Amino acid sequence: YDYAPPDDGRPFSVHTELAQSPLDRDRQILRVGLKGKVFDDENRNSVQDNDEPGLANVQVFTPRGLSSTTDRHGRFHFTCAVVPDEHRGSNFALKVDDRSLPAGYRLSTDQMQVKRATRGKTLNFVFGASIHRVVALDLADAVFQPHTTEIRPQWLPRFDLLLEELTKAPSVLRLSYLADTEPKPLVRARLKVLKRRIAQGWAALDCCYHLEIEPQVFWRLGEPAEDAVKRAERRMARQEQ
Repeated sequence: YDYAPPDDGRPFSVHTELAQSPLDRDRQILRVGLKGKVFDDENRNSVQDNDEPGLANVQVFTPRGLSSTTDRHGRFHFTCAVVPDEHRGSNFALKVDDRSLPAGYRLSTDQMQVKRATRGKTLNFVFGASIHRVVALDLADAVFQPHTTEIRPQWLPRFDLLLEELTKAPSVLRLSYLADTEPKPLVRARLKVLKRRIAQGWAALDCCYHLEIEPQVFWRLGEPAEDAVKRAERRMARQEQ
């Protein structure tokens, strides 16, 4: 397995290998290597087309903590990564570290893939990633009825416009809630209700891609008001001692 991968972008193979069993010197075990690629899924169809290049410097991991980094053609390989069960084979999982993707890229295939390792079979994993646009929806207390998760009537038509915008191109929806003095549980409940409402509306459209919804909270004071009060009270108590 000590070989130099080709540098012209052509596929290369990883073979199975027999080795002496450390438990029984009269038996051999079959170790299986694997290969794969992370590609730029430019049309976001989760399939690598002929003109779609690989992505370099992306990390992939095995459940045991082994890692490999893609070369400039998006290729990676593991040497003797798994010893399958002699009779039934064994499942083997591989995961992409999405933090190592190029800026703006998101996976268009499953982040973790599981394949069956059997004797004489080389495992091949293919992961796709593409640039997704981010659609941001800014929220605050004024969007909701006071002290509830109910959305004010004047804001309801905006959700139809939002769904229409999301159908124009694959997107990630970011729900950004700017919180002030609202209780923390209420903020979480509002985002949960809003996320569910948008997800149901998106499902009803039966549109062309999986919509990821990312809720996030920003506090005007840097933290929930009740936390700031408790911290101030603790500071005053320490000063009085």
